[in-house]
Amino acid sequence: MPFNLLLLEDNSDDVVLIRHQLRGQAVVEVAVNREPFEAALRAKRYDAILVDYAIPQLPGQKAIQVARSIAPMTPIIIVSGSVTEEQAIEAVRVGAVDFCNKSRLGWLPGIVKRVVMEAKASARAIQMQRIENIGTLTAGITHDLNNLIFHLVCAHELVARTSSPENKRILARATETANRAIDLVRHLTMFSRGTDSPAKVLVNMPTLVQTVANVARETFPRSIRIDVQASGPVPDINANETQVHQVLLNLLINAKDALGDEPGLIKLAVDRVSLADFRMSTHPLPVSGEFVRVSVQDSNGGIPDDVLPHIFEGFYTTKPDGSGIGLSTVRSILLGHGGYIDVSTIPRGGSTFTVLFPVAGPEPPAELKTEYADGEGQLILIVDDELVILDVIRQILESFNYTVLIAGTGSEALAIYRERHTEIAVVITDFQMQNISGIALCGFLREINPNVKIMGMTGLASDPTLKTECKLDCVLMKPFASRVLLDALRVVCKNSSTS
Repeated sequence: MPFNLLLLEDNSDDVVLIRHQLRGQAVVEVAVNREPFEAALRAKRYDAILVDYAIPQLPGQKAIQVARSIAPMTPIIIVSGSVTEEQAIEAVRVGAVDFCNKSRLGWLPGIVKRVVMEAKASARAIQMQRIENIGTLTAGITHDLNNLIFHLVCAHELVARTSSPENKRILARATETANRAIDLVRHLTMFSRGTDSPAKVLVNMPTLVQTVANVARETFPRSIRIDVQASGPVPDINANETQVHQVLLNLLINAKDALGDEPGLIKLAVDRVSLADFRMSTHPLPVSGEFVRVSVQDSNGGIPDDVLPHIFEGFYTTKPDGSGIGLSTVRSILLGHGGYIDVSTIPRGGSTFTVLFPVAGPEPPAELKTEYADGEGQLILIVDDELVILDVIRQILESFNYTVLIAGTGSEALAIYRERHTEIAVVITDFQMQNISGIALCGFLREINPNVKIMGMTGLASDPTLKTECKLDCVLMKPFASRVLLDALRVVCKNSSTS
């Protein structure tokens, strides 16, 4: 793919020579003075900027300053025949990255290639560093979010037990929203830690498409109309609902960005399709099988031919403020679901992204629901530095006939356990705490009682070594529903009484 270059040059003969030297390597757009130069920089992104140092209306240093102010990440190469050594040094000081004398234009292709490739490598490195920083930041934020959501979920369940039927319905809707937030936070956590194997459930695509469309209608400009069409009976898919939600929302945002500031229409369609040796532009082999198909079509001017082959590449973007990870993330999620994505575009006729998810197989028999048996008055020590978490877990356990002690720090928990370890059946502790961490606390507890029963709680991505290294009886991933806590505690208490 040729480089896109902007040349500030008012000598038509030099323009011809420079274009000749860069033929086959670059597409060179020309600006002869300040006004078209600034307009071109604001209109699109270039791989590099070539600047003559002797433009009367925009002399060298000023041209560099203008380019740096509008396109700060685009490398600038001075191409001039009248620059002194002192001027070249000053040009580099104010922002140019290299220089080519017009008497040595044969060197220009090599200079351009090196400068552009170095700039792209630097941009990728910066982008990767940003992703790493986001991952680190996400891990910390999700810990706090998990605690907040955990309090909401457990509070809903406690209040629902004594509420009227109407209030229970309201709480059920609120709990559903909280569970969506739980899935999203868990997905962010796994993404930031480099793991991504979330649980999959049966998902009804027409319902989810309509939900995402409603979100878009509420947040997109009013000048953009969104139509949804579902054809015939559409079977469920086996998928992570939060990730599929992300796929659809990314495609809708992509369509919105394609429309720009102009009024337009985005069409969503969902149906079932049977394919036999179907050829896709994004997949090397023919595709066969039963799929749920969702298409997102916009009414913009289409995707340029030079852009289309790169749209699924990581960090590739044509948007000034884009990250370049939207469509690559969509493709990654689809691969994880055994699905596919394809794109078709028509000049001045819009673009259509089509995603295929395999139809789910027969649903396994539903597990039998069991009533949660009350405890037998066992004494449970709960350790967490979030007081609201302590309070809500205490209320849940006490409502099911457990006796509860609470500790807000590891030091407090150790003091309580030293005094009453012969009575305490199970210790439930968080792992992200100040003062004494959960891992250190486990070691101290085992010094007092090697056979202590410990249940761990964590809001970060599960570490497979955590349970074995700390000799935990189980690990609960925050936020968890009360039934998860009660099931696990019943098993641990049973093991405690038989050991």
